[in-house]
Formats: sequence, structure tokens, C-alpha cells
Amino acid sequence: MSMIRLLAVIRKETIHITRDLRSLITAILLPLVLMVAYCESLSLDVNNIPMVIIDYDKTKESRDLVDRFVSSGYFSIVEYVDSYRAMQRAIDAGRAVIGLTIPRDFGKLINTAEKRVPLQVLLDGTDPNRGSTANGYTQVIAQNYSQQMIMDRFARLGIIQSAVPIQPRIRIWYNPTLRSKNFLVPGLVAMIMAILAALLTSATVAREWENGTMELLISTPISAFEIVLGKFIPYFIIGLIDSIMIIIVGTMYYHVPIVGSLALLALLIVLFLTGMLLLGLLISCSFRSTLMANQLAFMVTYLPTMLLSGFVFFIPGMPKVLQYLSRIVPATYFLTCSRGIFMKGVGMEVLYESFLFLAIFDMLVIALTIMSFRKTLDT
Repeated sequence: MSMIRLLAVIRKETIHITRDLRSLITAILLPLVLMVAYCESLSLDVNNIPMVIIDYDKTKESRDLVDRFVSSGYFSIVEYVDSYRAMQRAIDAGRAVIGLTIPRDFGKLINTAEKRVPLQVLLDGTDPNRGSTANGYTQVIAQNYSQQMIMDRFARLGIIQSAVPIQPRIRIWYNPTLRSKNFLVPGLVAMIMAILAALLTSATVAREWENGTMELLISTPISAFEIVLGKFIPYFIIGLIDSIMIIIVGTMYYHVPIVGSLALLALLIVLFLTGMLLLGLLISCSFRSTLMANQLAFMVTYLPTMLLSGFVFFIPGMPKVLQYLSRIVPATYFLTCSRGIFMKGVGMEVLYESFLFLAIFDMLVIALTIMSFRKTLDT
């Protein structure tokens, strides 16, 4: 390998990148735009569930029950109505997800031990995740309220309260507040890097064919390895800048802490970024149209990363076929590393399998890219 020829290719590619300032600015700003857009719009937290209420009782007890829903922070009262039809209209129109009906004599019945008090709850199940979450919150609030009423009744009767037989003491590891941003940001680092890196390099070789400069390039004594490496290095630097920026935004703006080793995270970013950039180059070597190369790069990175890497959907919950497919998606392994370092603070003793896969993937894609680059005018 000649360093002079390599530096000449790097200089040529750098001039081309800096000449097209709009593409350069887009390449640098796009990760930030994607990070903010996904973090602001994609939230797994279920708070302020809109609720509509029919309170036929209007007593201290009914208001106390409603206060428990409001003070939990999970529900927000959007409307008080006086009929079942009005409640149905609110749910049909999407103004409310849950409807609570408090019957007449609720306050009177709940202070007696004669029978159970019916409490009707209507849930909009069109969104299963939000519906099941609202159902769980409602069950817990109702049970806590019932338990408090029973304890108050025992206290009025002078009965000594016995201890609850089972009292679970739950300790949540790694993300004690269950904040969804802590889960999303490490995943977004993987997704944005996968898409952007492949798109950055997917047009580099195809563009040479479109501009008619490939004939000049292949007429020189430069080797395929020098061309691939020379085109790779400038985009690798841009990719590193992008990675640093999205991590800074994630940690400083969205306050997602990095518990583990920054050095290990940097090493894995280099491995993953190298693989994705070379995957884009491999695609670019296979097409003579930048449009086709860009479209294929987007398809082979965005869809597998979004659907199969575990970014949103739980891999063990997928059908077996998709679980096997997820094992050949590089983002699956980087996502494991990213979340492990960000949230759990684990090291190489846990992440070595993912590290090995990314290293093998890099070597494989380097070999394929060099082999696919042909210094010939044949199609």
C-alpha cells in the first residue's frame, strides 16, 4: 500500500465532501435532528391518561376516590359528564381513554361491610399498550383505596389490625425511575449510527460512475484496497463527529447517564461505525446509480435496526424465525453493548460475544467490499 496514493484518494474525497456544503451540513446535523425528533415523539411512558368521570354520588368518598386517580400522576381528568352516552362520545372522539362511573350511594355502601360496591370502568383498547397500562394503574388505585377503607373501618370498630401476610419489597435495578429516555437514548445511538453511516458511504463509488470519473480512477495504478480505504477515512471522521454529538445531546440535554466505561463505549462505536460505513461502501460498489444505492442502504439498515434489533420490540417475544434473523443484524449486538454500558455499567466480561460478532462482521465486510470493487469498465 502506498501512503502517497492513499492520501491522494483521501484528499480527493475530502474535497468532494467539502465542495457540497449542503450535504456536509445535512450529514452533521441530521443525527441531532433524528435524536431530538425520536426522543420527543417516541416515549414509552404512559402518563396523564385522559379520563372522563360520571359521579352520581358526589360525596366526600367519591371525591376522595377521584383525587387518588389525579394525584397518582397517571391520569388527568378531561371532563365530568352526567350520562353514559356522553362518556361514550368522549371515548369515541378520542378525548378520553378511560371512563369511570361512580354509582349512587357509593359513600354509604363503602362504609358498610354488607356487600361489594360496583365501580364501572370503561377502557379504550384500540391502543393495547396504553389500555393495559391504564387497566393496571386503575386496579392498583382501586385496591389501595379499598384496603385503606377496610383499615379505617377496623380502626373505628377498635379492631387491632393484623399485618399483611405478603409484602413484596421490589427493587428496580439500572433504571429505578423506569424513565423511558434512559432506555431510548442508547438505542437511538445504535439506530442513528446504523442508518447514517451506511447512507454516508452508499453513494461514494456509484457517484464516480455517474460523474464519469471512475474511468480516470481505474486508469491509475492505485489498488482497490487503497481506493476503499481512502474513501472510508473521511466518512469515518464525519461518523465519529456525529456519534460524539448524539452522545453529548443524550447525556447533557436528556440527562441519560453513562454508568459504564467511556473507553469501552468508544471502542465499540469505532467497531460498529466501521462495519456500517463499509456496508454502505459495499452497496455502493454494487450499483452505478446513487439513488439505487441510497435506497438499498436505507432498507438494509433502517428496517432491520428498527424492527429486529430490540430497539422497540422485545426479541424473545418475537416468532422464532425473526429471533434467528435478529442474530445477523449488527445493530442487535451494538444495541446490547450500548444499553449495557449506558444503563448497567457492564464491561467486556459480559459484552465479549457482541464484541466478537462486530469484529467478525467488520472483517467480513472489509473483504467483501475489496473483492466487489472492480477496476474494470465491465458491468
